[in-house]
Amino acid sequence: MREIKSVAIIGAGIAGLSCASALQQAGIRVRVFEKSRGVGGRMSTRRGEGWECDHGAQYFTVSDDLFAKTVAHWCSIGAATVWNPRLAVLGGERSESRAEKVVRYVGTPRMTSPASAMAQAIAIQTSTTVCEINPQASGWTLNTVELGWFDETFDCVILAIPQPQVAALIKGKAVSWERKLNEVEMLPCWALMVQVESGARADFDAAFVNQGPLGWLCCNSHKPQRGGQETWLAHATAAWSKEHLELAAEQALEILSSEFESITGLRVRLGLVHRWRYAQSVSALQGRYLLDDQRALGACGDWTNGDKVEGAWLSGYHLARALTRP
Repeated sequence: MREIKSVAIIGAGIAGLSCASALQQAGIRVRVFEKSRGVGGRMSTRRGEGWECDHGAQYFTVSDDLFAKTVAHWCSIGAATVWNPRLAVLGGERSESRAEKVVRYVGTPRMTSPASAMAQAIAIQTSTTVCEINPQASGWTLNTVELGWFDETFDCVILAIPQPQVAALIKGKAVSWERKLNEVEMLPCWALMVQVESGARADFDAAFVNQGPLGWLCCNSHKPQRGGQETWLAHATAAWSKEHLELAAEQALEILSSEFESITGLRVRLGLVHRWRYAQSVSALQGRYLLDDQRALGACGDWTNGDKVEGAWLSGYHLARALTRP
């Protein structure tokens, strides 16, 4: 692999930001390209007039010592804290016996906060969709939907985006790990955000649901440092979301709102839905990251390392270490 002095990272989720931070600390020049207006990927928050709702990742847990140090830092700067919800299991037994014992963290004042904290020291170009990557003798060049071909060449490209988007960008590039992508299938998730009529209260703050189209419910307003009107989030199951992936938003809203009311006893006053096309992996890779040394092309994300926020962070971190290892 050529000497790495500059890296383009496509995707400003937790994996991409983790990789960028570690590379910068090693003295490598990094530029991150993100198609959305902000950072965080699925650690995201929808905001409206007088309300907000975490509609992607709901919380994260810690088991790795490296990630624990990072989470401790996030907590020390006010970007995260422990969340202790009244947790219910609806519709049957929950298979995970430690469901009540696990320590859950959330970003504060919203789930985007850890990513925003990481992004402060990184050069990030938002609202920029990379649609093509091209290997040259001198490095990689990038083509973007909004700006055309970028006027800088990079020694290395890191794809910190969902597996289907990675597959599209590397097609025809003879990448050594292209076949491994076939081991991963990513599933969608419909997210329902609702404001409820005042007065009524549920007897739980969050719940795992084991029957019907919904799999998770959460009172977003219960999470630490949340403001605005009381807002709830519901995630549909992967199976229901896959079967109804192309449902019109109005239909998804009607079906999921009705199911929410049936489960909680709360009346929906206002609601909207968001369709995550690539929400989780059927079988995430367990190799931490993917790297073609000859091409100087890598990939990282939750789908390469266990399908969790912690896995995404570790994926980006360890890929950066592989690129900077003597």
